[in-house]
Amino acid sequence: MLLKSHISKIEMLSPEWEQMRLAKITASKWYTCMGERGMGEQGVSYIDMKVGEELTGKCGEAKIENDSTRWGNLYEPDATMSFGKQ
Repeated sequence: MLLKSHISKIEMLSPEWEQMRLAKITASKWYTCMGERGMGEQGVSYIDMKVGEELTGKCGEAKIENDSTRWGNLYEPDATMSFGKQ
């Protein structure tokens, strides 16, 4: 269960939010580490990128913006709060 104390008040996509995500494995990319026969090249590349973020302090992912990401960014805070209430 998600504790309310673990829900951040930091605004998504803000510099503070970006800093908190550095070198953290995200749910949206976890699939790269879960291949049918274990972690493949894609998973190793993802882990390597996260290690690079830890070492350099810089984000290794390209910024992608489209209708889907804008929709997710708009509704994620409400969805997180709704989940917390459940």
